[in-house]
Amino acid sequence: MANFRDTPQPDYQLIQPSLRSDDRTRWLFDLINRISQIKVENALVYDIDAVTPTAIPDLIEQFSCEEFIIEGMTESQKRQLIWDSISIHRHKGTRWAINHALSIVGATAEINEWWQGQSRRQTHTFQIAFDADANDQALLSQPDWWPKMLQIVEAAKPARSGFSMAVSGKASGGIGIGAIAAVAAVLDLGVTAKLPTEAEGGIVVGAIASAAAILELPEARRSTETEGEVVTGAIASVAAVLEL
Repeated sequence: MANFRDTPQPDYQLIQPSLRSDDRTRWLFDLINRISQIKVENALVYDIDAVTPTAIPDLIEQFSCEEFIIEGMTESQKRQLIWDSISIHRHKGTRWAINHALSIVGATAEINEWWQGQSRRQTHTFQIAFDADANDQALLSQPDWWPKMLQIVEAAKPARSGFSMAVSGKASGGIGIGAIAAVAAVLDLGVTAKLPTEAEGGIVVGAIASAAAILELPEARRSTETEGEVVTGAIASVAAVLEL
């Protein structure tokens, strides 16, 4: 808020001489002078590119784009986010809105709706597949990244639609992708992995168990089919992906 004590003093010589010594007239003249010093641009709260930085958090809340905020966003990125949120909310419930919302945080994914593919799934559901080759594997492997993806998709998807998330791609022969899916699976995020045929089965389950151990989580989804070298290799792969 402006400090009116710092406002330049008005020129009282502009007041009619007969009223110049009247206190009430001088007070009114002071008020008029203060109003003229107010910066008009501060009142233009929807000029998102020029609004004062202190107003950005309030605009983010007003435009309902808290879900799209990620750690480390710069001021300019937050300003652009507010602009983007207008389009997202205008097209909310569409494939475009989901893809655009994910692009804000630098994620790319392929959306397959229930009627697409060889076998139809439950009506009004869809699957989002994050390509491990197109996205940053280090980012995909961060435990806090998947809850953020869920939050973003929930904010942009049709209210009636359910969805699942998957990781697809080769990603270093399938071992890396298994580790990525493992982190999300241990966190009960319902993420699956589409692996090459040579990297199916035990590697994913072993990676899930390994991720639980590395993240010091109490439980992991295990399988009696997963034994020996497969688990050992999965532990190494999860540690490598998480850079532990």
